[in-house]
Amino acid sequence: MTLQPPRRLARFAEPDVDDKRIDRVWAAVDSRPVRSWPVWRMTGLAGAVLAAAVLVLVLRPRPKASDLAGVVVESGPSQTVTMPDGTSATLRGGARLRYDRVQSDRVEATVERGEVAFDVRHTDSRVFVVHAAGFDVVDRGTRFVVGVEGDGVHVSVETGSVEIVRGSEPARRLGGGESWTNGATATTAPTDAASGGPPAPLASPTEASAAAPSSTSVETAHAPPVPSPGPREILQTANEARLAGHPREAAAAFDSLRRRYRSDPRAGLAAFELGRLRLDSLGDPSGAAEAFSDSIALAPGATFREDAEARLVEALDRAHDGRCAAARKGYLLRFPGGLHAASVAARCP
Repeated sequence: MTLQPPRRLARFAEPDVDDKRIDRVWAAVDSRPVRSWPVWRMTGLAGAVLAAAVLVLVLRPRPKASDLAGVVVESGPSQTVTMPDGTSATLRGGARLRYDRVQSDRVEATVERGEVAFDVRHTDSRVFVVHAAGFDVVDRGTRFVVGVEGDGVHVSVETGSVEIVRGSEPARRLGGGESWTNGATATTAPTDAASGGPPAPLASPTEASAAAPSSTSVETAHAPPVPSPGPREILQTANEARLAGHPREAAAAFDSLRRRYRSDPRAGLAAFELGRLRLDSLGDPSGAAEAFSDSIALAPGATFREDAEARLVEALDRAHDGRCAAARKGYLLRFPGGLHAASVAARCP
């Protein structure tokens, strides 16, 4: 297209140029591809915008799981922290949990105090480790609970398995339904009737008579006294027997500890472990119910209180004991959102 320069600009303005200069300017404009320049420039600009958009999408930082590293969580009555893959940690009253490392191939967290229930989505490409008072609890695809009270560590496994490691000591492996304690002194709260009160202890006649101190023992006059093992030694004996696959010997040791040292902080835990062995290994649900009830009475403020009440309901249900419904109601009132609420609610039909 040929552009025609206006020849009579003087009709509209009085420019400070002559007609020859105006002709030269229009001739220069006429020689350029007037329409192709904007199209080329707009095409280049569109390409640049598209490239920038691609770079933004590719290089834009995505949220990382490692953002959780260094986070410390403290619970009130209960609090749950859920990771992007669905792995969760439920802190029970007063617990404190710190995430030390959160990466795609390794997650490390520390239970500083209290009890935390973990539900881990296991994958072979990632290691999940919980630190607790010098011990490492390594997940193998598990729902498990780690409790820390002072120097005491308690681990119980609901499903799957874990390995418990400390330094160069041989690893201990726990499967579903098993639990372990390191035998160290743990701090438990004193009995408080105002807290809702534990269920009344359930005792069989033979166990009740065994619990009473004997008044007929006679000390030999000439034999030197043999020191009795203390609660720490008895607990160690019980744990060693259980890990060696001798549940009856372990049950006898736990029973001895809770009867002889009822004021010791370990007594409640020993009763709980006794109940587990009687229910899971020895086929004695009635005896298990007695032990779980005694555990609650001995340590009503312990971190394993919820587990003890849930196992009590299970034991009463398996024993077809009429007190099962009352125990179930008590658990659901105290722990309506508890870890075992669904399984407890389904018992005592």
